[in-house]
Amino acid sequence: MPHAPGSPLVVIAISGRALAQSAVRGGFSVRVLDAFADRDTRDAGPVQCIARDNAIALDPESMFSALGNPAERIIVIGSGFERSPQLLNRLAHYGTLCANDADIVSALKEPLLAAELLGALGFEVPRTQLDFPSDPQGWLQKEIGGAGGVHVRPATRSVHRARRYYQQSVRGRPCSVTFLADGERAYLIGFNEQS
Repeated sequence: MPHAPGSPLVVIAISGRALAQSAVRGGFSVRVLDAFADRDTRDAGPVQCIARDNAIALDPESMFSALGNPAERIIVIGSGFERSPQLLNRLAHYGTLCANDADIVSALKEPLLAAELLGALGFEVPRTQLDFPSDPQGWLQKEIGGAGGVHVRPATRSVHRARRYYQQSVRGRPCSVTFLADGERAYLIGFNEQS
């Protein structure tokens, strides 16, 4: 990654701690804009909290204000843009982004497309649909663009709203994987498994 010596990477994420710590281990100085500004993150470099109304979400106005003017800098993007990927297009004017572009993030958050792609790759995918199920027993409601598990609830306890979709519940252990990829290579960072 080309980078001017002495200029910090700017990490923007809901929680920028892991990215900041990794950058420091790689010999970079780092500045973090995130929703927590916790002590461990501050140990990696300067941090500014850009949480929206004390929520676990990024406030775009605070983010752009914290960046100031466009400059020659590297901006490393983490989580927090799933619901508003168009912000990535705007951020591209403030430096060079290390991130998927807005079109890719939008496509990956389209539930029917994601289910189709995963199925085509040989993964078992739960039945997925945009319409409220005729019998909601055994179905989950999720938010399009949601991240983490906060937006997931049983369909039996849900009212249908815009930007929601439904997946049939399946037996098994919920887990996720974190990785870095550049279109040609992928590096596995770790797994998260719920028990």
